[in-house]
Amino acid sequence: MMQGNKISDPTINAVCMVALYMKLNAIQIFRSHNFDITPEQFGILWLLYEDGCLYQRQLSQRLFKDRANITRMINILEKRELVCRKEDAHNKRIHKIYLTEEGIKKVESIVPALKQIEKYVYNNISEEEKSTLIKILGKILVNLESKVTIQI
Repeated sequence: MMQGNKISDPTINAVCMVALYMKLNAIQIFRSHNFDITPEQFGILWLLYEDGCLYQRQLSQRLFKDRANITRMINILEKRELVCRKEDAHNKRIHKIYLTEEGIKKVESIVPALKQIEKYVYNNISEEEKSTLIKILGKILVNLESKVTIQI
């Protein structure tokens, strides 16, 4: 519930603060290691690393970024030779995005540093607490997803 301009529900406040601090920790790690890409750009690389290739629209939907932002980030990553675009075999107007060998190396060099976050995120949290947290956040996610009507 809202009181004035403040969110008074401590759970919502805690989730928002955790999300903010996760992002700030990622930015800090990227800067301290001089990775020369942003955490948002890494999001694209990571999804491509996991899936092999994706369309720009899929990247946009999965990262909750509008297509203009995704296009701009892909352009930057392509100039750095971390990704490449290839025409779709069935529709020449759209392109699939692939990681290059250099992109694969970049992802594999960043992942170990990001694992640092995991170590201190779960410090003093038991496996049972972690499991409970995942279940509760999963339920909250389902509740929120059902209310989203905008398309990215």
